[in-house]
Amino acid sequence: MLSIKIANVVPNHYVYPAIIEQTDENYCLYFPDLPGCVASGDTVEKVVELAQSAAQEYLWELEHDNDEIPTATPTKSLSLNDGDAICIIDVAMFAIRAKMDNRTV
Repeated sequence: MLSIKIANVVPNHYVYPAIIEQTDENYCLYFPDLPGCVASGDTVEKVVELAQSAAQEYLWELEHDNDEIPTATPTKSLSLNDGDAICIIDVAMFAIRAKMDNRTV
């Protein structure tokens, strides 16, 4: 049986847990596995939408720089403050790759 190994293959999407916090003004979302990748919005739906975009750019930069892509922390290992919620974010990479690979510098 012939076995072929393809080097440097990256997935077309990543899945990470995120933590949503409600503040007095809005909602904030952060990724425990993606330091500095955060979003805020007036609604949960908006903060999730913004977080997906932020994570796309964050992960694209890691891919582009050939940096290690962090492994997602299992949700059972995350600790929450009162009122926080865990959200699972599926980050599709097709659009950001097409956009960034076709941009003019």
